Amino acid sequence: MARPELRNDDGGSFLESRDYARVRFAGDSGDGMQLTGTQFAASTALAQNDFATLPDYPAEIRAPVGTVYGVSSYSINFGSTEIFTSGDRADLLVVMNPAGLKTQIDDLRTGGLIIFDEGAFTDRNLTKAGYGSSPVDDGSLAPYQTLPINMTQLTLQAVEGYGLGRKKIPCAARICGLLVSCCGFLNETVRRSPIG
Repeated sequence: MARPELRNDDGGSFLESRDYARVRFAGDSGDGMQLTGTQFAASTALAQNDFATLPDYPAEIRAPVGTVYGVSSYSINFGSTEIFTSGDRADLLVVMNPAGLKTQIDDLRTGGLIIFDEGAFTDRNLTKAGYGSSPVDDGSLAPYQTLPINMTQLTLQAVEGYGLGRKKIPCAARICGLLVSCCGFLNETVRRSPIG
């Protein structure tokens, strides 16, 4: 199966050939960030890469949904070389909502890629996260590459007909599948594994 060819606004490829990469998943506690990170790490291991992880749990266990106090994240540094730490600055930041972006943006390297759930960047969620205007529209994300994906809508379409409600759908799992494919981990071992 060929990797999807992702292009940024300038027509350049989002994908780079590197010895290692640092990815951070961030969203509300309950969005599945720890599970997504763990599944991505398992796929990394099955692809015979070295890796180090760092799960980060929210400051408040039952923080209001969409606030910066309830953000959960998972970092993974993986590659074909020996990896010793989970890394400092992320190369790729995957955020499920504005609060995830707000708490993690400072740890993304300049020129790094932000994949975000554009369906979650509503006025209400932006206000809950403490934004006065949308960072997607106000130019504050200009130092980074951005890839908006309406993960919520795509996931709803994928499970249509199964009787699942909006709250039972693991949107983060779809982004994990996208990244596994883009990183070239989608081989027979990953396809046949019970966790892949």
